[in-house]
Amino acid sequence: MREQVVVQHRRRHRLGLPGLGVAAACVALALTVPALAQQVFDGDPIDPESGRPYLMLPGAPLFWPGEDEKYGTDDDTVAAGMLGDVDLVVRSVAFGASFPPPASGVALAPVVIAGGAATARGTDAAFQVGVSDGASTPAAGNPLASSDLDGRGVVVLAYADLDDDGVLGPTAADGNADAQVELQEILVPVGRQVATLAAGDAGGSIGVAAGAPSSAGGLGLVLVAAALAGSDPPLYDDGNFVTTLLPLLPPIDVKRVVTGNARPPDPEYLVDLELDPEIGEAGRWHLPAPGDPLFGEPWAIPLDGSSVSVDLLQARAGAASGARLAKPVDSTFTAGLTRRLLAAVGSGGTRLVLEDVDSATIADDGPGNALSLAVFAADVLGNPTDAPAGGMEVVVEVGPRLALLSPDSDGDPRRETIDLAGAAAVALVVDDAGVAGDGGSDRVTVLQDGVPTASLAVTVLGSAAPGLDPAKVVLRLAPPDRNAIRLKARLTGSGLDMAAQDVTVSLISAGSTIYTRTFAAGSLEVRGRGNRFVFRDPRETAVGRATLLLSRRGAAPDTYTLRLLVRDLALTGIAAPDAPLVAAVQVGATVFQADLICVPNLAGLAIRCDS
Repeated sequence: MREQVVVQHRRRHRLGLPGLGVAAACVALALTVPALAQQVFDGDPIDPESGRPYLMLPGAPLFWPGEDEKYGTDDDTVAAGMLGDVDLVVRSVAFGASFPPPASGVALAPVVIAGGAATARGTDAAFQVGVSDGASTPAAGNPLASSDLDGRGVVVLAYADLDDDGVLGPTAADGNADAQVELQEILVPVGRQVATLAAGDAGGSIGVAAGAPSSAGGLGLVLVAAALAGSDPPLYDDGNFVTTLLPLLPPIDVKRVVTGNARPPDPEYLVDLELDPEIGEAGRWHLPAPGDPLFGEPWAIPLDGSSVSVDLLQARAGAASGARLAKPVDSTFTAGLTRRLLAAVGSGGTRLVLEDVDSATIADDGPGNALSLAVFAADVLGNPTDAPAGGMEVVVEVGPRLALLSPDSDGDPRRETIDLAGAAAVALVVDDAGVAGDGGSDRVTVLQDGVPTASLAVTVLGSAAPGLDPAKVVLRLAPPDRNAIRLKARLTGSGLDMAAQDVTVSLISAGSTIYTRTFAAGSLEVRGRGNRFVFRDPRETAVGRATLLLSRRGAAPDTYTLRLLVRDLALTGIAAPDAPLVAAVQVGATVFQADLICVPNLAGLAIRCDS
């Protein structure tokens, strides 16, 4: 149970910022009113606005998003010194009248083979979820055999410790260089399963998609759980969540997470779990920042067994089925829902985090600025795994526009035979083979016994052309034909005559042109003193209505700012929502180009790309 406290309401300050202020107004919470007559909420603090218990995770402080239901806005309720008790417990072993302690480390946790039993290549892991009375002793409380939550659904999620730092989620303990990898850990669970509570507990089994080589100790996973506690069957989504510790705070409105609810119930109607948090300064999900100055890191979950409401699994990759290619994660990586990271083994047996990609870009500048890749033995799902006994001999080949710089045992820049032994990935260095400025695209291919097992498309960017600096593109996705493009860029070059030359704008994703438009010479209206050039499609245009504005300042007559807005069009050929994007502007015979890094928002409705 929770102690009686006073909760402070904060105004005009955003959470997580240095110098956070708290208003003087305070509201005492009613602590003795049973919520929804459910025993798990006995003694819990109540939100006076809704009459429901506050959503508080075990060991984490009260952070309530207020009337607007968005964390990080002016109506938030904050009590950093008030910690939640244990309401739900998940274990990777069966239990009875008491909760056993969680595994004290990944090495001692139950083992699961990636792929799950459904693929016939992996295994499932058993789990049991129980409702707790929240008592302070023992540490996880006592199981409640009460039936007042019978019939409620439980979702169990598995999250991976990708960087092997012993903590799930963002933490400042190991510095912030890997902050995006740690954010990726909590954005994309590697396994999920549902079960139903009966007599206080729910059981089942869960398969996972990720694993690491067995010889490297596998991949540490954290099991968490959340249950619905409403009163309206069949989904009971009219009440609160009851949860173990989670690596992020979900929306307080259950219906924003559980969708597809049919009234009356239809057994053939899809019920979906929407796990996509909104990225931004304020949102309906709270994504914790490492080392938050107000909260600290209560949502970062250690993998040492000290977090009593959750449990651990050790996920091992399956048997080797071939060799794969991936890209080592570097400082340019940005977390995203469509991205997949792999837990590989690097030199010296250390964890090497790779990104599973099917395309990459490389500067067309002659020698230098090469592309780093890794080749490794992989299971059927592409997880790095141990090579079979005796090793795995593969051949890496590159096309004529590329050169394989390393390894190079035979002096042939197009082909190299590599022996994959054990679990360690082999680093590859690939560069463009031609002179600067010839551009094009090519592939890196891995063959085993003459059969391709992996292939990566490489776009050679013509970086010898003048650059767009800076450049920014926003793609709004509202298919089928209500998409939009916003492009802002700066281009500098002498002799540019916007009134008398064709202007072509193109966007290229993984070698495929997703948008191109030529504004013919003379179609741009000259305004001002010849320093502004404007084009607008008529409103009658049904598809792809464009507005183009080019402007320059007298102090920099050769520097133009370009703004393009295109509405109501169909975007085709996007390789992936977060694939690299090439923006190109051709004025007469001069081409300006920029390689952009793209990040989708978590609602999947927009992609932002920056140079």
